[in-house]
Amino acid sequence: MNYADDNFIKEVSSTHIQWEQMEEFSKLCKEGKAISGISEEEFDFLLQDLANDKLTYSNDSVIDMIIKFILEGTSEEKLINILQNLKIANVDKEDIVGTAYPKYIDGSYYIEIGSDIEKRVRLLSDVFAVLFMFNEKLEDLEYMVLCSLSEATQNRYCANEEFTDDFNNVQIYMMLCDGLYKDNFTDRYIAYAREIHEMAMAFLIGHEIGHHYYGNTTVKPNPGMESKVAELKADAFALDFSFKYLRNAYANNENFYGIHCFAGVYLPLIASAKICKSVFEDEENHPSIVKRLLGVQRGMQKILTETGWEDTKRYRDLLLRMVKFPLQTS
Repeated sequence: MNYADDNFIKEVSSTHIQWEQMEEFSKLCKEGKAISGISEEEFDFLLQDLANDKLTYSNDSVIDMIIKFILEGTSEEKLINILQNLKIANVDKEDIVGTAYPKYIDGSYYIEIGSDIEKRVRLLSDVFAVLFMFNEKLEDLEYMVLCSLSEATQNRYCANEEFTDDFNNVQIYMMLCDGLYKDNFTDRYIAYAREIHEMAMAFLIGHEIGHHYYGNTTVKPNPGMESKVAELKADAFALDFSFKYLRNAYANNENFYGIHCFAGVYLPLIASAKICKSVFEDEENHPSIVKRLLGVQRGMQKILTETGWEDTKRYRDLLLRMVKFPLQTS
C-alpha cells in the first residue's frame, strides 16, 4: 500500500457515507422517528447492497459516479491522469468546504471535502427540487402537499437537520398522493433533487480538482490577489467540469437538459454562506461568496442560450430568497 492510500484510509471510513446515512435512517425508521416508503426487508437488502459496494476514488458513491462519467467522456491526458489518481475523502472537520493537497510522491492527488458542506448541499438540493416540481402537472392535493414540502425542506436546511417532524409528516402525504394518483409524485421529486445534487457535487469537487489541474498545489499562489485569482479560475474549471459531467451522464440526441441541472452549480457557493463570516467580504486568500457567485453567473451566461440563462438566473434568485441569502445578485 502506498503512502497516499495509507493516509486516505486513515482519514475516511472503510464504508462509504451513503451506507452510513442509510444505516442511520434505518435506525430512525425502526424507532418511529423517520418514515420509509419501502418494507423493512427491502431496506435491509439495500443496506447490504451498499455495504458491498466498492468505491474507487472516494468514500462517496456520488463522487465516484461523477468521476467515472467524466473519465468516459474525455480524451484530455492531463485531466485523465489527475482523475485516475484521485483520492477524495469526505471528512468530519468543522468549517472545511474543500481542500486540495500537494501531489504525493507516488502521483496521487488528495482532496478533502467537508462532511458539513456535503450535507448542506444535499439539503439545499431538496429545497431547490420543490421549485421545479411546481412546473409539473399536479392534482390539487399534490399542490397542497408540495407547499408543505417547500416549508419542511427549508426548515431542514436552516436547522441543518436530516430528519425533522414536519418533513416526516409531509412524506406520509407524499406516499398518499402516490397511492391515490399513480403519477410517481414522489419519484419525480426525488429525480429533481438527485440531479441537482449531482451537479452541485460536480462543481464542489471540480473546484478542488481545478487547483490540481492549474498546479496551485505544486506552486502555491502568493497570498492576496494572486490567490484570489486562482480561486476564481478554479471556479471556472468547476463550471466546465460540471457541464462535462452533465453531457456525459445525461447525453441525449437533442442536447437538451433541464434548467434545474444548470442552476445546481450555484448550490455549493450558496451553502457556503452558512459557514463563512460574511458573504460580502473577501478573506485573505479567497474572494467573497458574492464575487464568486457573480463569476459563475458570467460563466453560465457564456455557456447557455439567452432563454436558458434567464430561466437559470430566475430560479437561482428564487432559491436565494427562499433560504434568506443575504443578497440577491443581479
